[in-house]
Amino acid sequence: MAEMQKKIENLKSSYNEKLVEMPQKINDEAAAAQKHYNGAMADLNKNQEAAKKEMAGLMSATGEAWEKAKEKMAQMIEELEKAYEKAKSEFK
Repeated sequence: MAEMQKKIENLKSSYNEKLVEMPQKINDEAAAAQKHYNGAMADLNKNQEAAKKEMAGLMSATGEAWEKAKEKMAQMIEELEKAYEKAKSEFK
């Protein structure tokens, strides 16, 4: 009986230690996820700002400049969509 009590106490102690460690592990993982999220959002915001600037230039473009601006804008939109999809897939 004493041997069984000792096993139970050891098990209880082991789980108590694990339960004490668990919140810290959760906090560490949450902090890492938040950092990753912040980086992804910064990338999205950067791409969005670049697209806004390009759109402003597109409004005043004419002739050949208009064609080049349209191509560049299409590329920027594609990059913005890719950045969004990447961020979305990482946070599902």
